[in-house]
Amino acid sequence: MKIYLAARYSRREELCCYREQLRALGHKVTSRWLDGMHQIDAKGNPIGEEGESLVETDEHGDIKDAMAAALLRQRFAHEDVADVQSSRLLIAFTEPPRELSRNRGGRHVELGIALGQGIPVFIVGYRENVFCWLDQVEYFETWEVCFERLGGGQQPEGMREAMIRWAARAEKAEGEVSRLKRSILEHVADLKKLREEERVIGSSIGAPLAGKAYERSLASAEGLAEVTGARREG
Repeated sequence: MKIYLAARYSRREELCCYREQLRALGHKVTSRWLDGMHQIDAKGNPIGEEGESLVETDEHGDIKDAMAAALLRQRFAHEDVADVQSSRLLIAFTEPPRELSRNRGGRHVELGIALGQGIPVFIVGYRENVFCWLDQVEYFETWEVCFERLGGGQQPEGMREAMIRWAARAEKAEGEVSRLKRSILEHVADLKKLREEERVIGSSIGAPLAGKAYERSLASAEGLAEVTGARREG
């Protein structure tokens, strides 16, 4: 069954553990936000897993390329909506009512989309609002009880701790891959800049410089970017 997991972004690592448990039962988790890169800062700037800006900003942290930022925000939102709509069940991990927090509430929108589409909803944690009492909604106090309802049975002792440790290692590996991709993209950008500077200098003196070397290096770097899936957004 296709299942969408909704929660505040800070619980992403925890939900990655649950995703693996559901996959082991043969379910498909549609939540692409669990793979990261679906968050923004207080200024609406799309940011990565380590808080780094995904678009160019000035010394005050203000966005320079408003179009690139807008496109990323729209992509994040469209992917989340599509992932909810493609699911056959939404599991919402809620928080204590009236809790003081800096949560942005995107998970509430996702819950609303599921209710509007007639998709069954499981609530895990707390009944935060009146919609959690709808007939369409099934409530569970803990993930363990919800997991049993989905056919998981009782979890072996230490399973949750082991899954959290695994998710932490996977998170670290994903971070290394992200840094590598950023490094490749920066290398490609530098080569393109050098190639353009070479053309300008060559034109000014009326003689071409070693352009072929840059072309070969650029082709190699772009090929590496293609293989690793590195992309420059915007």
